[in-house]
Amino acid sequence: MNDSAVATATYVINGSEGGSGGSEKVSAPVFSIQGGTYSSKQKVKLSCATSGATIRYTTDGSTPTANSKKYDKEINVDKSMTIKAIAIKSGMADSEIATQTYVITGGAGGPGGPGGKK
Repeated sequence: MNDSAVATATYVINGSEGGSGGSEKVSAPVFSIQGGTYSSKQKVKLSCATSGATIRYTTDGSTPTANSKKYDKEINVDKSMTIKAIAIKSGMADSEIATQTYVITGGAGGPGGPGGKK
């Protein structure tokens, strides 16, 4: 007889019991403003769809860990920076790292005076 076709199946075990291999993953953090080039400072908010998750972040482009700064209020982006964030919740696998890069091009000029270019 000929060999049969190979059969495969994937099983996902949800719950807080057991090892890290079967853990459900925390949703990745979401940025309120997409990265890009802006002419003035921005206020960036982070959120996570997983209830009870804690968001940790960095603003120097380094990889965030459980020991990174805890997100608790909007981030003032007043200079060019890369924000990386991770969401963590006990009993679940950490989220993917979310990253956005902001470039602030605003000069030192005051608010809306008559044209500065000549």
